[in-house]
Amino acid sequence: QYVKIFAGRGCYSHVGKTLGEQPLSLGAGCFKMGTLLHEMGHTVGFFHEHSRSDRVVYLYILYEIIQKGMEVLLVILRPKQYLLLTPFDFVSVMLYGETV
Repeated sequence: QYVKIFAGRGCYSHVGKTLGEQPLSLGAGCFKMGTLLHEMGHTVGFFHEHSRSDRVVYLYILYEIIQKGMEVLLVILRPKQYLLLTPFDFVSVMLYGETV
C-alpha cells in the first residue's frame, strides 16, 4: 500500500486508503501549502469540512453562484459517513474558501 503522486490534470485524491496504489494528482497550480495539505488530508481519510451533516448550522451556500460542475463538491454527507467528534472548523484546510 502506497501513495503514488503524479502530475495529473488538477489536484485530487480519493478519500481514505485504497487497495494497492493510492493516486494523488498534483497538477499545475497544486503546489500551495494549503492545497498540498488538503489533498494529503483526503489521502489519509479526511472529507471536506463543508460536507459535514451539520454544516447548515454554520454555512449558507449560495448555489445560484456556484461554478457549473462544482455542485458535486458541496454534497452533504450523512452522519454515518462523517463522524462528528469536533466543532466545525472555519479555518480547516479541508474547507473550501468563499468561491467555488
